[in-house]
Amino acid sequence: MSLNEIIEGTKIAFMGNRVTEAGALLATTTTYHAFSQLDSDSWQSAVSWTVCWVGFGLMAITKLGQGTKRYYLRTLKEVEEKGEASVDFFKERIIRTDIGRFIGYCQLQGMYLGAKKTGQLDNFYQAKEEVSNCVIPNF
Repeated sequence: MSLNEIIEGTKIAFMGNRVTEAGALLATTTTYHAFSQLDSDSWQSAVSWTVCWVGFGLMAITKLGQGTKRYYLRTLKEVEEKGEASVDFFKERIIRTDIGRFIGYCQLQGMYLGAKKTGQLDNFYQAKEEVSNCVIPNF
């Protein structure tokens, strides 16, 4: 695995998944303030720790964006092997992972990013419209 592939995978996992990105932003921006207020009983300290742990929680829930990365790479592989990612390819994976209004977003985002990179967005959107329950937008 080349350095470029590692960097691209990390970028997709952390920045491609908006929930992971939001968690990282919350955790990193409040960590310093939270630790600088360790001996303080102020309300700012409590808020800093709360926001910090919410950020770490978001990153943990999304498994650091690994579902996004896995489905992104799977979509790229499908296009490389078959020349396209069909509507059925997307439907099958969406049905397997989309189990609620918020659960399944990570995998959906990975497929979206792979479809966008390979010019397969029409097939992705058609499959998403037909079978997805997820309300978090892909962009």
